Amino acid sequence: MKPPNYLYHSLALLWLYSGMISLHYQDIGIDLLAHMGFHHQFSLWLLYGASCLDILFAILIMTKLRQTPLLWLIQLICVITYNVLIFVFLPKTLLIEQLIHPFAPIMKNLPIMAMLLYLYQYHQTT
Repeated sequence: MKPPNYLYHSLALLWLYSGMISLHYQDIGIDLLAHMGFHHQFSLWLLYGASCLDILFAILIMTKLRQTPLLWLIQLICVITYNVLIFVFLPKTLLIEQLIHPFAPIMKNLPIMAMLLYLYQYHQTT
């Protein structure tokens, strides 16, 4: 059974929103990266690079390239990498704060990773 279009559209919207909001509210991202030990100039490069990558993912999902398994694998690796960086570099007090946050910003990555894995596996078999 073919995945419903709303799966693709919701992931594209999430990536687009993530990239755009990170660019618009740079201070929040820079502050988070500073807590992780990254210097300001490098933080800017990381923030712009990650934001552009997120926006690129959104665009690619809305093209025929969404049928390419590699696109889904790269997104999955990206989300895993973001999480590993948070778990490794964010000070423990801030990490715990994020983990017990009532809106569950980190835990929401689990179903996202599950969708990306599903789409990767689906497009490998088609």
